[in-house]
Amino acid sequence: MPWDIDGEQEPTRFYFAADKQEWVDLRIVDDDDIQAIRDELGIKPKTVYQPNPAKDNALEMVQEAVNPEKLEAFARRLNSRGIPAWRLIDKNGCEIEHSEENVDLMLRKSRRFANFVKKHLEKLRKDIEAESKEEIKN
Repeated sequence: MPWDIDGEQEPTRFYFAADKQEWVDLRIVDDDDIQAIRDELGIKPKTVYQPNPAKDNALEMVQEAVNPEKLEAFARRLNSRGIPAWRLIDKNGCEIEHSEENVDLMLRKSRRFANFVKKHLEKLRKDIEAESKEEIKN
């Protein structure tokens, strides 16, 4: 198998039911992707010094608050990168288009979908961790 050190992690397909009509591709978003999203949105964590009244106003380092709109856009992009594709059917039998907005909508409005994604991302993480441990043994 050729190694691709520059590419993204390949997504893993998870099916909703045994008939395999509906599926969701999931992948773990790596640190480079997260940083790329921050750069795209102009999110630069900034540390500032603030006095702490509980400690005689001694200065403490704290993270400066980030614009809530930027945080919301960050979460939408992060979710979209973690769910790169799907085939979902709505109640009328029409396929739901995969887009950043629809990913966000499905995660916010469908508890069933959000739980499915959460459960399978956890499974994917465990599988990757087990694979890493197996590679270390060999």
